[in-house]
Amino acid sequence: MARHRRLTHSQPSFAVNFSAYSVNTIVERLDAIFSQIPLPLLEVWGRFGYIIGFALMLAAFGGFVFRPGGRWGFGREQQAWDAKALLASALTCILVIVTGYIGSFIVLVPGPRLSNR
Repeated sequence: MARHRRLTHSQPSFAVNFSAYSVNTIVERLDAIFSQIPLPLLEVWGRFGYIIGFALMLAAFGGFVFRPGGRWGFGREQQAWDAKALLASALTCILVIVTGYIGSFIVLVPGPRLSNR
């Protein structure tokens, strides 16, 4: 008969000891993983994500829904707009464009070096 160890709330089965890793170690491992991916693939993936995000933003502010009446599909929903909603839509459009532009520089830097501090 096999013995099973009882888990308590302080010992979840998925626990990982993050204190054993420094930030530099984690960044170096992520750099090793992402340096294996070809740069053109990362560029295409970034543009694809930017286009999908922009389309979802337009759909959300345009009142389009993907589950009209609780079933999957494409429909339109009635919305009421006030000054706060117009400001939020303008701010979101601007932030999507600006963060996409800034993010393209972060991804497209070939061979970044980590400082050893």
